[in-house]
Amino acid sequence: MQTPLNKKSLFHYGWVIWFVAALFYAVEFFQRVAPSVIAKPLADGFHILPATLGLVMSFYYYAYAVSQIPVGILLDRFGARYNLAIACFVVALGTILFSTTDALWVLALARILVGIGSAFAFIGCLKLSRDWFPSRQYAVVVGLTNTLGVVGALAGLEPLTILMNRIGWQQALLVTAMVGIIISLLLVLVVRDRKREPMSCCKTLTISAWQGLKLLVKSWQAWLISIYAGLMVAPIIAFAELWGVAYFEKTQGLSPTLAAQANTLIFIGIAVGGPLNGLFSGWISRRKPVMLIGNLMALLLFMVIILVPHLPLLSLETIMFAFGFFTSSMLVAFPLNAELHPRQISGSVMAVTNMFIMIIGASFQPLIGLVLQVTQHADDLIQATNQDFRHALWILPIALAVNLLILCWIKESHCAHQSR
Repeated sequence: MQTPLNKKSLFHYGWVIWFVAALFYAVEFFQRVAPSVIAKPLADGFHILPATLGLVMSFYYYAYAVSQIPVGILLDRFGARYNLAIACFVVALGTILFSTTDALWVLALARILVGIGSAFAFIGCLKLSRDWFPSRQYAVVVGLTNTLGVVGALAGLEPLTILMNRIGWQQALLVTAMVGIIISLLLVLVVRDRKREPMSCCKTLTISAWQGLKLLVKSWQAWLISIYAGLMVAPIIAFAELWGVAYFEKTQGLSPTLAAQANTLIFIGIAVGGPLNGLFSGWISRRKPVMLIGNLMALLLFMVIILVPHLPLLSLETIMFAFGFFTSSMLVAFPLNAELHPRQISGSVMAVTNMFIMIIGASFQPLIGLVLQVTQHADDLIQATNQDFRHALWILPIALAVNLLILCWIKESHCAHQSR
């Protein structure tokens, strides 16, 4: 005789569902960083200039950002199970196209497909977490999701390099595509969308996609929290993902290997800090104190990076780890934004938040380059001085300082979702 699952069994099953969905996010994060490994053989094989290669690779980010709102609507309307499975298959299909073509336009199309499919990964995990876990634990799961993504990226680069050296970059990418297809099948077999029963004291409110979008557009809290999250991530996307290694080589006198090592510790700090910040915010039943402490410490640490030259390597690496740890407090913005809005549009809320993160964070990459180009005392990046780099990077602590003001206008949710 089959008995219904009790609350404890549901909780354990929720972790299984989350883990399978998070595997897709790890694959997505892998796809985001894989071009750094295959860039040289790809450019040599297609005989293309670095600018052209950068443009083709950037189609991933454009497709990812543009897809966020449609992704949120689809997740709210049809659930995560089949959306994630189809999206993961699209990522695998794009990877297959990328690894088997000899046409440049197909490479661009493949990156667009990978970007569209990847847009479902993180938001889908958050949507499932919102449905399967209590509000107090939601921020922890958000942090763990991000941790698995970071670990996937860190673990994926070296194995991909080894595999590429043995069988070539095309065959190596085909192997990753097969992994994606397997995860797509697991998503269909394991993941389930949980329909929560309405409270007996009230009727369930049905919100259409159009009504949900209008509600978000009119919600100044949704705007403030999304802008806050984007400005907090700006140092990660602009500094850690682009300018950090060059900055450490120039201002700290580090070799490329040591500079990359110091830069990597930012991501390790994020991986460790994400779940711990979420756990603490759930323990105190408040989100804003964690966001405030993280914002303030990130500001102070980045000012040390700019103002103090020739730091000992151990001190620099410790600062980088701490900077990543405190910056990961930004992840608390996802549950906060979801808790301040109806559960029926949680997918759209988190998609809008993620879209702002991608757009705002990515805009600081060329902005810093523009400031460096205008203020530097040389005609090219190689000859830029320490002072040139420091002047250009001051835009990031300014953004973090503005965020402290924005935080004053953000409401506290006390880890409670709206019952509408």
